[in-house]
Amino acid sequence: MAKIFEKLLKKTVIFFIKILFPKNIQSRSQKNWQAFKRILVFRLDNRLGNSILILSLVQAVKRRAPHIQIDVMMTSRFLEIYQHHPDIHQLIPYDQNSLLSRPWRYLSLLQKLHRSKYEVVFSSSNPNAFSISQAILARLITRKHAVGFDWQYSNRIYTDVVKGNTRIHYAFSQVDLWRYFDPAAEYRWPRLYFTLRKHPPANKLLFWLGATGNKKLPPGLISNMMEIFTELKIQFELAAGPQDRGIIENYTNEIQRQVSIQSGTLHETADYFNNFKVICMPDTGPLHLAAALNIPIIQLFTGSNSTWYAYQGENFFLVEKTLIREPLKTFLYKYFPANI
Repeated sequence: MAKIFEKLLKKTVIFFIKILFPKNIQSRSQKNWQAFKRILVFRLDNRLGNSILILSLVQAVKRRAPHIQIDVMMTSRFLEIYQHHPDIHQLIPYDQNSLLSRPWRYLSLLQKLHRSKYEVVFSSSNPNAFSISQAILARLITRKHAVGFDWQYSNRIYTDVVKGNTRIHYAFSQVDLWRYFDPAAEYRWPRLYFTLRKHPPANKLLFWLGATGNKKLPPGLISNMMEIFTELKIQFELAAGPQDRGIIENYTNEIQRQVSIQSGTLHETADYFNNFKVICMPDTGPLHLAAALNIPIIQLFTGSNSTWYAYQGENFFLVEKTLIREPLKTFLYKYFPANI
């Protein structure tokens, strides 16, 4: 019943969008981005990975236009990952449940954002999806350039739409929003600026088991990975987050006994990750946290899109449909040479 109501509500909203927002006739001529002074980048969902990946957009803007002031609006839950980032001027917390239950606070936030006079507001969403709430909010914040991906009815609300590229990494697709103005902008991986404890990583590997949905690791793959680590005499530790307890309960008693539940803050989790030479993990939010900290990763993609979310480079190894042991061993030897 709830799903039927949700679909009906969405159809109703789309009906009013067609009436209130006639389709825009957009100018595709290049804008004078050098004259921009202030930009807002925002995303409203509660996903750690996506919150990190939009940093590629922020970094691309700042690299080409260091004079531009960039503000980021994100759910308060993840704002700490942006602390000390030199490319971000102001962090703006967004707590949807609190704001919607107290409409006057939402109006106050909207008024504050509107007074900031952003020349550009980037609605950072999936390149093949359309968030009605994000699109409307972007348009309410600015009448100049409310920019988002071209999907479904988005071109009726955004002032400028960008064709989403689903054949490249998600972080790189975010940079396309800025490349709409500046085609010469470069794609680079997100980077975090946590102040971490300075110590050399231990000669150990972390096997992170936490995941959601179809990203959960099959027990057979876990066993095979552990066999390889044991064969190479690599010391390893099993861990997961507190939200992953339900997943861990489905594994063998032996695995459950070994798993360490890490319930610290994102900063504390980053410090924990920094203790290891290599991390082995599925496609999950902490994967992007580890990658942004420049930690070598064995990426286990069993049910998600590796083109969108897996990293490439000498510090990354991808296990997708089939585990090929010898290339994996070669990768591990780089970081554990004493085990040759």
